[in-house]
Amino acid sequence: MGVNLVSLGRLSDAVLYRYAEMERWRVLLQTHYEQRDSMDKSLWGRLTGRLKCALATSLSGISDALNKVGEHEKALSFLYKEARIRQILVDRRWTGSDFHRRCLQVPLARALRAIGTTLIKLCHYEKALEYLHQEIDIWQEPFHPIWNSGHPKALLAASLDETSLVLSDFGCSQGAHTYFRRKAQIRQGLFERYPILLSPLYHQSLDSMSWNLIGQNQHEEALLVIQEWTQLLHSDGHTDQVASEETWCDLLHTRSVALVGVGKFEAACTASEECVTRRRGLLATAHQHEDYRFDLATALHNLAHPLSELDRDKEALEAIEEALSIHRNLVSEDPLNYEDSLRETLYEYALVLAKADRSEEAVMMLMAGAEELGSLETESSPSESDTD
Repeated sequence: MGVNLVSLGRLSDAVLYRYAEMERWRVLLQTHYEQRDSMDKSLWGRLTGRLKCALATSLSGISDALNKVGEHEKALSFLYKEARIRQILVDRRWTGSDFHRRCLQVPLARALRAIGTTLIKLCHYEKALEYLHQEIDIWQEPFHPIWNSGHPKALLAASLDETSLVLSDFGCSQGAHTYFRRKAQIRQGLFERYPILLSPLYHQSLDSMSWNLIGQNQHEEALLVIQEWTQLLHSDGHTDQVASEETWCDLLHTRSVALVGVGKFEAACTASEECVTRRRGLLATAHQHEDYRFDLATALHNLAHPLSELDRDKEALEAIEEALSIHRNLVSEDPLNYEDSLRETLYEYALVLAKADRSEEAVMMLMAGAEELGSLETESSPSESDTD
């Protein structure tokens, strides 16, 4: 019921439903404890474990619903309670078997990860890393042969991904790269066993690793990863043509940025031009879907830079002006989500003008851009009547 309410967008109702569900399990557990002396000890123990599992699951549901409505602090308080219950269940091993203990560790690991990701939303990065590392420790332990489907390894890769992103945001690029590489190695192994199922995740791992290397100014190393990614994509038997095109666009965009980093502007132009062509094709089949419009604008913005470096000023200006037009349309529809992109494109436009020896126009563009962005901020800020 709670899941259905979330899918219908009734988030407040979902939170209330989850609260009621949790209270029901809490009362049942309390009643169960009161009956302890009148029940068989073994039966009482098994029922206790099941009731605690149910209570922990309801706590997880509440926290998920609260996170969806932006109540991250409240969500965190329920996640801490869930993790404590999960840890008690693991430590006491209600069923006595190591296999079932590992089964109990799976939801514990998920609870730890949920705590970590919620702490990230609250910008508590150091604390988030503590919980993400605890989750990683669980997935790294050997699992019973029944888990040979790769399920724990897939979850380990997901945890490594989350941790690498935190480290990257935290400025620990080298540490982040270690996790990116481990994640890619795990996903490569899984991809070899389940190529169709795991292909998108392996592509994403190589993309993340490339961008991490670019962020460290290791463009040559990034190009080696991109070469591996290109070979993989050529060998992929994609049945989803749209997904394949999107992946090619991502690869070409990343390749272009890495090539600019090593001064290979002709090659960067070639990659960017192909990316723009593919983005136009996706947009033509998407009926002006805003995500594809934004992606096309990003590709055009990315193309303008190497064109400008090659003194192909007319083409560079055409690309950046088209990108600017798209961004302005998107901002008119949703200023909060697209204002930053418009700002970056206005700045790139000024740089292209300056590179074309049109410095006065570049200065005028920056001044006009600042005025344009200022008017957007005024329009998006709440009026006095709204705050009364």
